[in-house]
Amino acid sequence: MATGSGAFEKLDIGRVFQTTFGIIRRNMIPLAILGIVLDILPSALSIIMKQKVLLGIEKPESLPTNMAIAFVTMCFATVFQAASIHVTIADLNGRSISVAEALRRSVKLIIPLIGIGVMLSIAIGFGILLLIVPGLMVACAFAVAVPARVVEGIPANATLDRSRYLTRGNRWRIFWLGGIWLIMLAVFEAAVIALSGNMQSLPNLGLGSAGIATLVVSFVIGVVSTVTISVLYFELRRIKDGVGATDLATVFD
Repeated sequence: MATGSGAFEKLDIGRVFQTTFGIIRRNMIPLAILGIVLDILPSALSIIMKQKVLLGIEKPESLPTNMAIAFVTMCFATVFQAASIHVTIADLNGRSISVAEALRRSVKLIIPLIGIGVMLSIAIGFGILLLIVPGLMVACAFAVAVPARVVEGIPANATLDRSRYLTRGNRWRIFWLGGIWLIMLAVFEAAVIALSGNMQSLPNLGLGSAGIATLVVSFVIGVVSTVTISVLYFELRRIKDGVGATDLATVFD
């Protein structure tokens, strides 16, 4: 949104952090339920199956089964991402949404969101092939493609253009936002891994302390990254489109 001096308002990184932590604190229970059902349990099953193959408990012929599990895990992760976005947007709108309702709305988005994920992987991968920095800038440009699809309901092939528009003028700030989060999450991951040495393994399930640590880190990264991107999308829409929380309420109609 243009200011009186004609300059454009810049993204406030501190505001994004503050809003993100507030949303996670207020919605810890629904986010935890979604994470356990859609992230931790499927990921645990995937880890256990891989370990059984490596240990020779499962025969190599079970590869198709493992591939099927990997695909289902990806679908669950996609629903987890969409459902977390719904929870975040509801909070920003001063509302609440049940876990069941978030899941119902998110299941419908599996195919388009997977399609967006494929397009993002190709675009970012191509950028990295050119140079690391262009690849990172591509990632920043397309950072809010997924929440744009969830909230605005635009076609999957239009989400990249929409994200480019919203992020234009703030991509370096998005880059620094991502960098700060990566450092914080790296410290958290190192702490969890260090503590995992004292954690009790679950040998009957084939899940050691390292596997448990991986699940915890994966869950936290999933929640933090999704809520952050949703808040980022909200802030960019406020800056570029001049909309507030109530203008995002159409996602619930």
